[in-house]
Amino acid sequence: MKVKEFVKLSMEQANMQFRQSLFTIGLTAAILAFAAASAGAQSAPPGAVLPPATPIPGVPLGPSLVKIDVCDAAGPGAPHVNYQPFMTSAYTGGTWNDMYNTQYYQPSVSNNAGSLAIEYQNISNKTMKVIEFGLMADNILLAEVRDTGTFTHGATIKHKFGVSQYIFPIRLGLPKCVALRITYADGSKWVNPKHPTPGKALYSQH
Repeated sequence: MKVKEFVKLSMEQANMQFRQSLFTIGLTAAILAFAAASAGAQSAPPGAVLPPATPIPGVPLGPSLVKIDVCDAAGPGAPHVNYQPFMTSAYTGGTWNDMYNTQYYQPSVSNNAGSLAIEYQNISNKTMKVIEFGLMADNILLAEVRDTGTFTHGATIKHKFGVSQYIFPIRLGLPKCVALRITYADGSKWVNPKHPTPGKALYSQH
């Protein structure tokens, strides 16, 4: 074989090896990128606390519909001395299908149960018939209560509700109340677009 032909063959072999190396590097990078994306797309492990859901565009938030002035949770037998008088809600307790489409039990107001006193106003332009509130701490939903009646615009409501005795003492952050779901007199409904994270014991406290 002539030297010129040998050199030409060697260069062709070197170019082929170089192209093969580039292909291998590109393929490896693509595999690694796919693996990383797949890992990121996996669902959260069981028991993980998920961040609050992003509000749905166009759906009003609770504070623009219901103004909550007092949210006071007390253990069994403890009075709400700073916020008297609170009338017992017309809804005296029972089971209903909540905003998570799960059967929730609300105890009646008694010395054996905890209680939640809420003072609020309907600041929307529509009359409300049913309002479901949530008791939260550190963005975790601890209890739910339901109020029924005829709640017109601007009316101040002071009602007391039964809650599970097992949520006390509340060891998380400062408790607060939020509106979860509203049924209006015209039959339309509003559901909290932020969907608070339910506590692990929300449905096992009775």
